[in-house]
Amino acid sequence: MEEIELGYNDIDAITDSTSRKWTDKKKIDTLLEISANLWATTGSDSSLGEIKAIKKMQRDIYRCIKRIDKPLGDLLLRYEG
Repeated sequence: MEEIELGYNDIDAITDSTSRKWTDKKKIDTLLEISANLWATTGSDSSLGEIKAIKKMQRDIYRCIKRIDKPLGDLLLRYEG
């Protein structure tokens, strides 16, 4: 079975999915994985603008998580770097 590569552009579709295959835990895990992948592409040569853009994307991901699990989303948003 081929695995589909999901990215930032898919966060709303993941959050709003009603498929039985997409449990809340799987949605949150996938959103956190997308967030981690965004940060994995940054390095010491990343510009301040690129880092700010990734922080904004991370905040959007955490807001999607908040729509699934409010306490966890609030916690992530409160302590984001």
